[in-house]
Amino acid sequence: MRAPRRIPVLAATFSACALFLAGTLAVADDESDRKAFLEKQRVKSKELMGELERFRGDKFDREIGVEVMTTQQFKDYMNAQLEKDLPQEESDAMQKAYERMGLIPSTFNIRTGMVDMMASAAAAFYDPDKDTFYILMTGMDAGQLEPTMLHELEHALQDQLFDIGKMMKDAEASKNDDLITAIRFVVEGEANYIMTCWAAKKQQGMDLERMGPMARQIFKMQADMDKDGFLQMAKMQAEMGGGDEALKAAEGLKDVPNWLFRVLTDPYNKGQLSIFDVKQKSGWKGVNALFTNPPQSTEQMLHPEKLNGPNKDLPTAVALPALEKTLGEGWKLLHDNTLGEHALAALFEGWIKEKKKSGGNGGGNPMRALMGGGGNAEGDRAAAGWDGDRYGAYEGPDGDLALVFRSVWDSEKDANEFIAAYTKLQSKKLKGRQVKADGVEVAIEAEDGFATITRKGADVVVIEGVASLELAAALTEGAFSGEATEVTPSTPTPAPTPAPTPTPAVEEVKPGKTTKRNPKARLY
Repeated sequence: MRAPRRIPVLAATFSACALFLAGTLAVADDESDRKAFLEKQRVKSKELMGELERFRGDKFDREIGVEVMTTQQFKDYMNAQLEKDLPQEESDAMQKAYERMGLIPSTFNIRTGMVDMMASAAAAFYDPDKDTFYILMTGMDAGQLEPTMLHELEHALQDQLFDIGKMMKDAEASKNDDLITAIRFVVEGEANYIMTCWAAKKQQGMDLERMGPMARQIFKMQADMDKDGFLQMAKMQAEMGGGDEALKAAEGLKDVPNWLFRVLTDPYNKGQLSIFDVKQKSGWKGVNALFTNPPQSTEQMLHPEKLNGPNKDLPTAVALPALEKTLGEGWKLLHDNTLGEHALAALFEGWIKEKKKSGGNGGGNPMRALMGGGGNAEGDRAAAGWDGDRYGAYEGPDGDLALVFRSVWDSEKDANEFIAAYTKLQSKKLKGRQVKADGVEVAIEAEDGFATITRKGADVVVIEGVASLELAAALTEGAFSGEATEVTPSTPTPAPTPAPTPTPAVEEVKPGKTTKRNPKARLY
């Protein structure tokens, strides 16, 4: 969704509870302590750059700065970024649209909620505009801090090799939040994969790259972890002497809507599972191809077999025609975007609570997830088979909100599975009663108007919050008339040529100095 790209995207934050990292999290306030800490970490950073070069097989072409930022400074920075990148009017429109979709409750403010969530849990971030990464939690022990630094340094290497700032800028220009999340699966997933492999070998003596199915189970455990599992892992760490700060950070996520939790954390943990699968099949060449020829949807990252070969599945770009006149005088389009398979599954998980049976996750229990895989069975099944979508939230002159949501599926079977799950979601969200209506799969009369679900072949249109079934039918026909065409990806960027020598400093690009390469700051 758009929200996560409008605030700093943080690295090595949400996997702090996953397997290898433990310890107390505190921030040093004393200036002399801060300087000593920075000097030590700048030396360590150079050591880690060499280790990363050996692991990744690519070379840095310039030094990377290391700085410290307090939690309050970080919150102030994020709020300043929001003021520039997300005007209040746009933020208010998103808030209403997300509430209408059922992505967030009315009690959760998308703007302040994201800032509070990320400020409470963030460990570090990389700023490509300054070739610098910032450590937020300076009280981490070496078992936490070094993997976190490695993660941030990998973002710096990604930026030098592939210009990840441009990757995100190009994705943002598409106004397709599913594409943006897919790119984050690549960027965060690859950095998390390297961090996890490095930490496993250094701290546990485990070479995950050589462990095949057993390693995949470890990555799968992290990918399946939900909010309950995240909290349970934090409690386990606290009981083992890891301190209460990690638990406090995790508890800050308790009231975060499930969709937002998934959109912010899954690019790290589900992303690294996808990177593992690609790396096992095609080596670093295959991983590099994800940067030079990026995925076009989260579907491709959730199912890497759909990236290339006979099962390659490019998404369908769905367009909604202008429907304001159909809605009536004074109506306007408030916000429109694309959900994608990942966000749809997260939406269903928030409303439908069926857990997977193969081992389950025991309400998020990370150990049981390790044995069989967690997640939401019906929600995942209903979102699978997605091929494209577009939704629009419309506001009337009296503040009424209507939803038009068209989705395209791989088959009629997939469309029907989506309808079955969405009907359950609507029954909980709208709290209305089903009524009879010709030509629709489902019709509901709710307090805020009528809702319908209509299928034509493998296409489905959902309407919510309108004054009559007749208006719902007119909007449905209008939505079906919009264009739906397969996405054509851009020409792949050439793969990088590995540098012949290691890490020479480039004098004209100083650590901490703003460059003109990425005009808008994007943090990873």
